[in-house]
Amino acid sequence: MASPGDSLDRAAEEERLIRAAQRGDRPAFAALIEAYWDRLYRWLYQLTRDRHAAEDLTQEAFLKAFAGLHRFRAGTNFAAWLFRIAHNASANRRRAESRRFEPLPDDVAARAGGPAEEAEGREALRNLARAVGRLPEEYRAALLLRAE
Repeated sequence: MASPGDSLDRAAEEERLIRAAQRGDRPAFAALIEAYWDRLYRWLYQLTRDRHAAEDLTQEAFLKAFAGLHRFRAGTNFAAWLFRIAHNASANRRRAESRRFEPLPDDVAARAGGPAEEAEGREALRNLARAVGRLPEEYRAALLLRAE
C-alpha cells in the first residue's frame, strides 16, 4: 500500500519532469509519456472500442501536449490537462468521421423504379443528408444511432 509520502514524491517528480520538459528536455517528456501512456491508451480504448484509433489518438494527444507544453501552468493537474487534449482529439476525430458520406449500394438504385423515381429518390436522400448535417452533433449522433 502506498503511503502519503509516496504520492508527494511522485507529484514532486512529475513537477520536476514537467519543468524540465518545458525547458526542452526531451528525455523528461519521454518520462512523462512513459508514466501516462498506458492509462491514456486504456481510457481512449474505452471511448473508441478500436485499438488502432486508441493508439493513434494516444500518440496524437502526446504530440499535441508536447507542442503546447509551454502553455501548461506548473502546479496544475497535468493528467487532467493531458486527458482534455486527448478528449478533444477524440471529439475532433468523431466529427471528421461523421462528415464522411458513403455512396448507396448499387442495388438501391435498381430497386427505385424508372429514371424519374430514381432522380426523385436521389434528391430526397441529398435533402435528408443536408438536413441531418445541420443538426447539432448530439442530435445527429442520436438520430444516426437510431437509424442504424
